[in-house]
Amino acid sequence: MEPLYAVSACLTEVASTLSLAPVLTRGAVRDAQRLAAALDAGLVDGAQARYLLGWFHWYRAQSVPEGEDRELLDQALAYLLHYFIIDGTEDVPEPLRSEIATMAMPSAYAHQSRTLASPDPLSVDVAVGLWDRIAEALDEDDGMRVFCLTGLCTMLQIRCRLNGDPEDLDEAVRVGREAVALSGQAAEGSGVRSAQAAALSTLGAALRDRFGFAGALGDLNEAVEASRRAVRTARPDDNDLAGYLSNLGTVLIVRFEHAEDLADLDEAILVCGQAVALTADGDPDRAPRLSNVSLALQHRFRRTQDPEDLDEAITSSRQAVQSTAEGHREWITRLAVLGTALRRRYDLVADAEDGDEAVLVAARVVDATDERQPERASRLYELGVSLVARYKKSHALDDVLQAAEAFAAAAAVTTAPPSTRIRSASVAASLIAPLDPSRAADLLEGAVLLLPEVAPRRLLRSDKQRALSGFAGLAGDAAAQALSDPDASPAQRAQRAMSLLEAGRTVLLGQMLDTRGSLSDLHPDLAARFTALRDRLDRDDVADFPSASASDPFRAPEDRVDLARDLAATLAEIRRQDGFESFGLPPSLQELIPEAAQGPVVSFTVSAQRGDAILLTADGVNVLPLPGLSLEALNARVSGFHSALTATTDPEQDRGAAQAVLAETLEWLWDTVAEPVLNALGYRAAPAAGAAWPRVWWAPGGLLGLLPLHAAGRHSEDGVRDGGSSVMDRVVSSYTPTVRALRHARRRQATGPGTSSSLIVAMPTTPGLPGDGRLAHVPGEVAALRRRLPNPLVLNDSIATRPYVLNQLPLHAIAHFACHGSHDPADPSQSRLILHDHREAPLTVASLAPVNLDHARLAYLSACDTALSTAAGLLDEAIHLTSAFQLAGYAHVVGTLWAIDDEIAVEIAEDFYTGIHNESTGEFDFASAAHALHRAIRVQRDRYPRTPSLWAAHLHAGA
Repeated sequence: MEPLYAVSACLTEVASTLSLAPVLTRGAVRDAQRLAAALDAGLVDGAQARYLLGWFHWYRAQSVPEGEDRELLDQALAYLLHYFIIDGTEDVPEPLRSEIATMAMPSAYAHQSRTLASPDPLSVDVAVGLWDRIAEALDEDDGMRVFCLTGLCTMLQIRCRLNGDPEDLDEAVRVGREAVALSGQAAEGSGVRSAQAAALSTLGAALRDRFGFAGALGDLNEAVEASRRAVRTARPDDNDLAGYLSNLGTVLIVRFEHAEDLADLDEAILVCGQAVALTADGDPDRAPRLSNVSLALQHRFRRTQDPEDLDEAITSSRQAVQSTAEGHREWITRLAVLGTALRRRYDLVADAEDGDEAVLVAARVVDATDERQPERASRLYELGVSLVARYKKSHALDDVLQAAEAFAAAAAVTTAPPSTRIRSASVAASLIAPLDPSRAADLLEGAVLLLPEVAPRRLLRSDKQRALSGFAGLAGDAAAQALSDPDASPAQRAQRAMSLLEAGRTVLLGQMLDTRGSLSDLHPDLAARFTALRDRLDRDDVADFPSASASDPFRAPEDRVDLARDLAATLAEIRRQDGFESFGLPPSLQELIPEAAQGPVVSFTVSAQRGDAILLTADGVNVLPLPGLSLEALNARVSGFHSALTATTDPEQDRGAAQAVLAETLEWLWDTVAEPVLNALGYRAAPAAGAAWPRVWWAPGGLLGLLPLHAAGRHSEDGVRDGGSSVMDRVVSSYTPTVRALRHARRRQATGPGTSSSLIVAMPTTPGLPGDGRLAHVPGEVAALRRRLPNPLVLNDSIATRPYVLNQLPLHAIAHFACHGSHDPADPSQSRLILHDHREAPLTVASLAPVNLDHARLAYLSACDTALSTAAGLLDEAIHLTSAFQLAGYAHVVGTLWAIDDEIAVEIAEDFYTGIHNESTGEFDFASAAHALHRAIRVQRDRYPRTPSLWAAHLHAGA
């Protein structure tokens, strides 16, 4: 019998009989010797032979007295160690696992060293697998696991840089945290301090890299703290202290790039300099530390414009490159830093030699970067920037053509972070559009479709907003470019533009709407699991969570990574169920067209090149060019309108002149936008007496959303309608962020119950506001509402707190708020209704995000600025209180675009509720909400036609 099979049969017999006798026979020993000889000669499968021989000698060792088994144990260890390292299984004798794992560590370090110098995917996989096996084999409290986990963390980071798989970084952070925790449990000592410092610094690097992919600011902040702790923990004579200082410098540089805090930059320059000072001239680690100094100085130059910073940066970079072998993993990175410094100096002094070298270096960096590496995108982007810089001074057309190709190639690197790809596609499109508008449209479409990946559910709301704010207006630009595509038919252009607006606007709102579909036909257990995961992810109001506390500053974001992964898996399981194949996915354009059956939906694009209205009707999608609607003109009108609004309540200003500006803006809006749209839709005059009023839904998006389209028109001095020369004299207006949001509102309306009860939240005075925030007419508003609303529950003064209000909302079909509202221009998610506890627990947009009501019908927000969002980078996101209540489940929401007059607000509210109340049935007709608000506003318009600030703020949103 072949020795391999003979030894295998012998071991099988031991396992089945639980007797060691089979391995003690002379025949068995001879078979083992023959197998060892065949292994040495390369005649048998090495892994299997080592596995069998290891177990054979282990069994024999069990048969001799303790103390006499060393030789057999050593033979078993030798075979099983080799098997453990090469084959990768953990199927070794349990008592030997820890010893074998410890013996394998030198091999793991050797693999790691080779990989750090010149990685390739295969060698990195080997290193990751070996460190993982060692860490798994060691006892949980074994101090050596710290070193294994630190090594594994490092290798996972390297693998992500090669293959762009963010899950490697999630795993790197997990094992890095474990290493830090384990090192903190060990007894104090110099070795422990070294291990802990190394673990902290490695964790900091993993968090820094994950921030680069996912964009969670909590990761970056924790990276800084971990890196600082590494420096503090290390002994002054620790050989790795310079490395920890340098790592801290890189993390601080990354945070400065995003937060622009000069304290971070100053600290980065300091610690990077200290790292270089602690590193001898011949030390190979001096090169990366010089490169980090160069990066820090380049960023300081951006703030100071001091050319000496650039000169010193270039000198440091050249030294770093010259002292690094070309085959080393970091040579390309150091060369890239040099290229950026040269390009910046070229921008400053226009030295042609710098410009040429910057392009040459950037091209060399790209050529040396594997096409699959995520970093290829950023390096192609830098090449494009260098070519554009040279073009601006040389005017060589070839430079701009090559730049466009570089940016387009960067956008196509699928392993790169989505933000890098979107930015690259946008720049490429701007350069390509004059020559190839069709290709530019394709590039921008690809960028828009990537937007949801910039704001994945794993991120906190603040991180999502920050990520999306970097791409403000992208959807509109993409739609405008699609409308300019000469290779498409008019119908194709219109449909593509509409699809792009739907995909690229209100990304955050759409993300939440898509996961609030009906689960009634789903298995209860699966539905409950999905709902629990979704709701936990929606609860990210920072003020409410331990993630904001100093004691545990990063726990919640890390929890979100796991929650988002579980939600994705649950969604995949739901989509495998019959009838749920598209659950949680955005609706297609064909699914949205039926929403126009009740009236057209009008969206807009306003770009530097053109302005258009996109008309969704029951017949499909059409485009109406609006030649007078330019981005420049719109900017001027919005600015003038909002300045005039401020002046209308300022006793030091000419209020009459301010109202005239408002009226003139409404006339411009009518002439330029509204009248052409209504004419195109066939609404050319006021409806005949007794005829049904048509409805139009406006989805303005962007800057246009800051103006009251529903109030556009020429409003005569005496309040008499001027032949239908205004929107409100021809149609009933409603607003929706997108058609997708309108679809959601209608579905909620269709499933909601009839009138049951109502909630009135009233704050005639509010502590903490000037003059106690007195609203003199709120008591009268409450008295009127008590007479009109069904089964009203009134919350006021000290009982009108956020927890109480949120607990009551699910119990009532109608919610009416009569209080102050506050719009936050910096962070629209912090816009709020100001209740009694507004200083401790404000009722913000963010705090409403997890609310999901089944019986909600109407929310009336009789407060200031409840439909306003002025954050320039987030205008397309429609983040305000009105949309927050829509998301919560209210099919109809009445909101306001600016500060409202207390007395007029009461009159509008009274007329509104009178308008939706059916006297004959005693019920409320929620479907008539838009009509009722329209009539109430027209009453005030007719009274004060030349004072638009009093009546034009109120709007209806939803079904």
